[in-house]
Amino acid sequence: MRHLQVSVDPNPGRNARLLHPRLMVTGSLVALCFSLLVAFAATGPDFHSFAGIWRGQFQGKTFITLKLIDHDGKLVGTCVHTTSLEKNSKGELTHVAETQTVDPIIEARLKDSALLISIADNGNTQQPMQCVVRLTGKNEGELQIVSSGADEWKPWRIVRSAGD
Repeated sequence: MRHLQVSVDPNPGRNARLLHPRLMVTGSLVALCFSLLVAFAATGPDFHSFAGIWRGQFQGKTFITLKLIDHDGKLVGTCVHTTSLEKNSKGELTHVAETQTVDPIIEARLKDSALLISIADNGNTQQPMQCVVRLTGKNEGELQIVSSGADEWKPWRIVRSAGD
């Protein structure tokens, strides 16, 4: 016949001390802070936040128009843009050509709190132009060309059209 072994804690008050109110409050606060961090991270911009028609101007003339449409959970659209841009050594836009072209947006994906878009550059889908769109307000944002090395562009202010 087998006997069940039972052990008795020689210090029964030890378990009660583990449930001390201060430890309970501290544990609850840590859990609350973690939950708030997770909730805050989850409430960043989503695709819908970027949908609409966005325009950027240089010297009072529109030189870029992004049309971003939320379609089946992803952004699709077009970019009407100037065919030629110039910048100074600080990366600031200095000149835009009058002629414009329409190119498809090949890919749009969220990266951190920004939208990374790939635009066929003058029809070239093999070597697309990469841009980052960051929201600075409900209908305001910045668009910046992503380039390699020291060839850096300053971001341009873009505005979402009313009603879009």
